Amino acid sequence: MVQEVLDALPLETQQQIIGGLAGCAETPARFECSLGRDGLERNLRLFAVIERDDGVPVALRGLVEDVTQERATEQILVRARAEASAASHAKTRFLANMSHEIRTPMNAVLGMTRLMLDTSLTGEQREYLRSVEVSGEALLGLINGVLDISKIEAGKLVLDEGRVRIHDLVHDVASSLAMRAHENGVEVIVDVDASADVEIEGDAKRLRQVLTNVLGNAVKFTAAGTIVVSATITSDRARGDELVLAVEDTGIGIAEDQLESIFTAFHQVDREATREYGGTGLGLSISRELVHLMGGEISAR
Repeated sequence: MVQEVLDALPLETQQQIIGGLAGCAETPARFECSLGRDGLERNLRLFAVIERDDGVPVALRGLVEDVTQERATEQILVRARAEASAASHAKTRFLANMSHEIRTPMNAVLGMTRLMLDTSLTGEQREYLRSVEVSGEALLGLINGVLDISKIEAGKLVLDEGRVRIHDLVHDVASSLAMRAHENGVEVIVDVDASADVEIEGDAKRLRQVLTNVLGNAVKFTAAGTIVVSATITSDRARGDELVLAVEDTGIGIAEDQLESIFTAFHQVDREATREYGGTGLGLSISRELVHLMGGEISAR
């Protein structure tokens, strides 16, 4: 069949194809070429056994496959990937610019609000300003979360390598949230095992972000009782040493069939709880992506 196809082609095209097949080291030979006939270009894939006379190719036996549609589909997919990549980059740039433009005035609003809170105010005025401060911090958190998600989707989020002292990091995060927990009558207990009183290689900022997100959720959804933050180093022959950070609380809990969904972006398990406690559903989603980038795992139970 290959020979029949070649015989119907111009001599120059025959020589091009035979030359390409003859140059193939594999047996049967494989070669692809473009062929223009009747104003249409076709893409052919040839599989052939070459018959030789004193080392000179004299005939071909094999198959010819028309792969025109396959190549056209590949080109469509290449263009689609390029367009999707361009759109993703454009979205990332837009979000980065917008987040900067929004964060600048919001930081000014929060700064002035905190300055006013240090002045002589009536109880009612102080309450209003506290609402402004809380709302402003929530908006900044949302902006930062959306930007992080965008960076992760675009593959642009890069971890900074450095030395992280686990004992200090856990205690710092717990201390930053302990006052809010104490206001609700909840005790925060820190339990850093002696094995975890070490320095490790990692991104301190992102590790702190993950622990703050998880512990912050525990504080938010725990109305009474205790919250325990623990750290330990486990050893495994196959996986080596691993840092295990855990947060346990006596909060409202999550149904077992909803545990995995809490790591989905913008997903809230309980709408009533969301209205009562607030939140965007971004924190745990970002935390999971960050943990995966660090080569770890995160789960709830």
